[in-house]
Amino acid sequence: MREIRVDIVSDTHGLITDELRHELAGADVIVHAGDITSSSDYALLKSIAPVHLCLGNNDYTGQYGPDIKRKMRFSVDGVRFEVAHYRDKLTPAAVDVCVFGHTHRPSIERSPEGGQVLRRRRGRTVGDHVNVTALQDGSELLSRPQAVDDEPGAWLINPGSPTLPRTSLGPTMARLWVRDGLVEDPQVIQLPLSEAQASSPWFFMGV
Repeated sequence: MREIRVDIVSDTHGLITDELRHELAGADVIVHAGDITSSSDYALLKSIAPVHLCLGNNDYTGQYGPDIKRKMRFSVDGVRFEVAHYRDKLTPAAVDVCVFGHTHRPSIERSPEGGQVLRRRRGRTVGDHVNVTALQDGSELLSRPQAVDDEPGAWLINPGSPTLPRTSLGPTMARLWVRDGLVEDPQVIQLPLSEAQASSPWFFMGV
């Protein structure tokens, strides 16, 4: 079985915490949905795994090289990804996985458009890894994968922010697996608080 672990982050805003670095260890691919705001953090992530980065509203054209744009497309073992900082810039009908950020609020949804036949296996989620469905009132519904999902449609994934979270989940990132060319187990991962976050309630003001 070909198995590729894709770790997804966004809105790190100039800080890669030790907790985030620990969770990213072992990733095969890292996707960053913008507002990294630091060339040294980009280099740090590239030392862990190949990075697919787009520019956020706090990043500047050319800051990380001429090839990093506002919207990026790439493939992982045939799975088509698109990443942009703003959700409304994405085109889910054309790809299998859309990644976005900006809100600092994690969510995992399915689009009625695009995608392949994708699968989520029962019981793959462990520890603090949870699925998050964003509700219209801004709250989250947390659930474990319950069954194999064979319906087509592109995934829409916002990993939240590991640095400046805006929900009660605290610091988050996301992860999925590409197994034999199929997406499995997209999930939000709750990260431990860094020392600075634990000592400052400002991180959870939700603004």
